Amino acid sequence: MQIATPPPLYGWAQPTVAADWTADMLEQLPADSWCYELVEGRVVRMPPPCPEHGRLEGNIYLALALHIRARGLGEVYVGETGWDLTRPGEHQDTVLASDVAVVRTGRLPLPPPRKGRTYRPLAPDLVVEVASPTQSRPDHARNAQDLSAA
Repeated sequence: MQIATPPPLYGWAQPTVAADWTADMLEQLPADSWCYELVEGRVVRMPPPCPEHGRLEGNIYLALALHIRARGLGEVYVGETGWDLTRPGEHQDTVLASDVAVVRTGRLPLPPPRKGRTYRPLAPDLVVEVASPTQSRPDHARNAQDLSAA
């Protein structure tokens, strides 16, 4: 994959040159040491989270899962789960990964993937993102805006 330096989508990530990727193409990427998201047809490559990130993510998941499952309120997802947030009528796919996500019972089971086999076309009801030391507030604001608009 060729990496370029166009205006960054996120300060900590490296977007690819190609801007016409699809969710189906994203799921075909090899399992390597990078994490990938798809923002309006452009693959964004990010380094894997650090141990502190994983510990915080796990603690948040545990607290939410115990509360939500005990009350039958929905399902909790963890581990950079990808969600297809492509807006209806858009020609460029967007798949973002959440650290922890909650989908309430009334929206289960998850809808089938729109394309490919993996990413469900659904914005979770609650998304928790653990900030990495290299991420800025504008980066997180952009992610939150993308999720709320889906």
